[in-house]
Amino acid sequence: MNKRHVEEMFKKGQIIGSHTTSHKILSSLDYRNQKLEIENSFKYLSSFINENFKTISYPYGYKFTYDNNTKRVLEALKVNYAFIFDNKNNTSFNKYEISRIDCNKF
Repeated sequence: MNKRHVEEMFKKGQIIGSHTTSHKILSSLDYRNQKLEIENSFKYLSSFINENFKTISYPYGYKFTYDNNTKRVLEALKVNYAFIFDNKNNTSFNKYEISRIDCNKF
């Protein structure tokens, strides 16, 4: 996808979220570098879509790919929700660990 595709999807009501700038495993980075990955991705998105609602899907999406530093960064950046990839139904609510179901299962 390119910027034009993202803009078109956004204009049609799609929520656009971050996936970081370089798709690194966040838990392998220190706090400062995690913040740069996430913050720069939101800056880039906001350069062509006007959205204050912030969501992120963690790169690779598994629980080992993010850590407490990641959650601290999300709090500092006022991210609304974060999504993990675990193919489970949500049985409780944690705004930084919302389960996603693999669309290929349908």
